Amino acid sequence: MAERQTANTIRFTFRKHERLCPQIAIGQLIREGKAINHFPFRLVYCEAGDRKNTPSSHVQLAISVPKRNFKRAVERNLLKRRIREVYRINKSSLYQVVQAQNISVNLLLVYVSTESSSYNEIERKLVSLRQRLSKRFE
Repeated sequence: MAERQTANTIRFTFRKHERLCPQIAIGQLIREGKAINHFPFRLVYCEAGDRKNTPSSHVQLAISVPKRNFKRAVERNLLKRRIREVYRINKSSLYQVVQAQNISVNLLLVYVSTESSSYNEIERKLVSLRQRLSKRFE
């Protein structure tokens, strides 16, 4: 039999309720959000209002790789997959900080470089970016 998940078990998932999908929310985030630049990323964030539909998720994320920088969809999709995977593995400490402050946060992660990056480079940059964001909420 499979073991049951306990409350202390960390689940490395990136589910639908953790994704920032509505165009209205993304537009509001771009207009009113604050930005952190850490090449090759630009992170736009803002505190969200009440989340009636998804109370279990305190952080919602949208990922953007601009078409003007990467014309081929294959390249854009590869970068988005790498970014999602790094976020999925390393999100737990950000969640702990946000839950401790009892806030909800919307994030938009934009890949601004015109060069493709390796998984290890993306991981290193996103971890340091996550640490900078966590310091702003503490």
